Amino acid sequence: AEKALERHAALVRDLYDNAPCGYHSLDREGRFVQVNYTELAWLGYSREEMLGGMKFADLLTPESQKTFRKNFPGFKKRGWVSDLEFDLFRKDGTVLPVLLNATAITDDAGNYVMSRSTMVDITERRRIQAALEAERRRFFDMLERIPAYVALIAPDCTIPYANREFIRRFGEPGHRRCYEFLFDLAEPCDGCKALEVFKTNTPQIWEWRGTDGCNYQIHDHPFTDVDGSPLILEMGVDISGLKAAEADILRQSA
Repeated sequence: AEKALERHAALVRDLYDNAPCGYHSLDREGRFVQVNYTELAWLGYSREEMLGGMKFADLLTPESQKTFRKNFPGFKKRGWVSDLEFDLFRKDGTVLPVLLNATAITDDAGNYVMSRSTMVDITERRRIQAALEAERRRFFDMLERIPAYVALIAPDCTIPYANREFIRRFGEPGHRRCYEFLFDLAEPCDGCKALEVFKTNTPQIWEWRGTDGCNYQIHDHPFTDVDGSPLILEMGVDISGLKAAEADILRQSA
């Protein structure tokens, strides 16, 4: 029975020390009182260094220290925190981004004793987020610089996004509906080609003489917002020069 108990204790200890995530416990002052091998390997410290009075806040970047100071007092009272992101300095000075979840161990009177904390390395997630953010900025930069107006039209005819060229030509739409903003009307335009996209879910290509006096070739396509709601992606290309050239050719032909 003693050998079986020893084997079980060794198994539990191995599961704690060699788990694929970091484990540690903090006392009331935020000092490390337990830490597993995985977390030690991530941070580059020995167990003696971390359990010799080191505080969790000692490892944090200045911004993460603010997050810790904000959340630790409430954690000791409430007994849990979830999905907190921290940036920790490793011993070699590099930064380890982690996602932390924790619950509290209390005594019989409900007083905080120490934490049960898990940390997950989110280096790869941060890299993917940074790449997505860079791609998003590049996409919006393209929309802002493209020599055509681009707008998103909602089913209620509001314009949740308009690029720089749209605003330059027609002004800032704000929260107004397109027919209110462009034509000072109280209801949608008769036979609106753009709204046909919502009915048919197929692209529409048409021409329009804008309120600025220019002729546009309009391309309307079905589009889905981040929350899954339907939108219309509209691009308007100024073809005033082409129309003038066509009219000139017709005059010369006549």
